[in-house]
Amino acid sequence: MHKMGMGYAKYFNIRHKRSGSLFQGKFKAVHLETNEQLLHTSVYVNLNNRVHRYPLSTPFKSSWGEYLNKPNQENLCSKNIITEQFKNDLAYKKFAEESLLDIIRNKDLGRELENEPLLTPSVNGIRK
Repeated sequence: MHKMGMGYAKYFNIRHKRSGSLFQGKFKAVHLETNEQLLHTSVYVNLNNRVHRYPLSTPFKSSWGEYLNKPNQENLCSKNIITEQFKNDLAYKKFAEESLLDIIRNKDLGRELENEPLLTPSVNGIRK
């Protein structure tokens, strides 16, 4: 992933006559161990712009339209492993929207916990 990221950043910087980092933070890989994790990850990937609350005007290419059978969409991925688990596209859309709310709540909770001050040890019952 490092090699791919560096290669893309170099290409992007040359094409757009810029320099510097293109991606923020380290790449993080997580092994999906359950089908539930796979389904929620598909939502996160397909609705990433909404998870991170990017404005609708932000240009990005998403596979969301492909999952909802919108015409004139290029196929970005093989979706059968996900879509075959739902009665129809509407059922996946409903699951995705409910899952999105949970993802955003968990993201916001994590941000709140990161910003909470750590409790300092007490001396004789008095916190410093």
